[in-house]
Amino acid sequence: MAFFEPEFNGNNKHGSDVSQLSPEAHDVMTNISRTIPQLTKLIVDIEEHAEARVPYEDAPYVVEVILPCICSYLSCWWSLGPEKVKQTTEPRVTNVTASHMNSVLGSVLKLINNNVDAVEAPWMKRIAVYTQSIIFNSSPNLIEPSFLPVSERIKIKANDLYSQEQSLKNATRLESSEREDIESNLMKGYEILVRDIYAFEPLLIKYVDIHRSHWLKHS
Repeated sequence: MAFFEPEFNGNNKHGSDVSQLSPEAHDVMTNISRTIPQLTKLIVDIEEHAEARVPYEDAPYVVEVILPCICSYLSCWWSLGPEKVKQTTEPRVTNVTASHMNSVLGSVLKLINNNVDAVEAPWMKRIAVYTQSIIFNSSPNLIEPSFLPVSERIKIKANDLYSQEQSLKNATRLESSEREDIESNLMKGYEILVRDIYAFEPLLIKYVDIHRSHWLKHS
């Protein structure tokens, strides 16, 4: 069942006819359905969360629950949506399109961009795992607005750490304790940089692999 799109429940042959249930069961199902948010509302919530730069601690459920669920939902139901099933006599059971995936992917990249170099962002180690599923049906025009800003921030951070490392190598008059502190800070900086790359690069690599042929044909 496309549970985030209740307007199509009546068209799904696998759906339950609530009207045939007992009054008690009908009330239970009605109350449950009221607690399930709709697809468009969830996508808007994700967009607003990314735009507002909401700290992870204030709304961890967005990254840990809503995003994985939405990514799985979109990748599953796109194959039954209007872009895939264009001619059929069967009633429509979902309205998932590539535009939904583009919106969510753009929000994910904005979340990553907002948290590049953040000290506390453990979710960055996991976000690429469940986001890759929506890249397959994304549009080929997201490089400049969504991918390049993240790439540029990571590049700036990498160059900054490299400059600090070179300065440390050339510093011959530092006290041992001072050198140890700088080395420790550099190590922490590189750990965060690796985490940021781990969040971003799998998405970029898969996106480029999928759309490379399109770009070559239309360049």
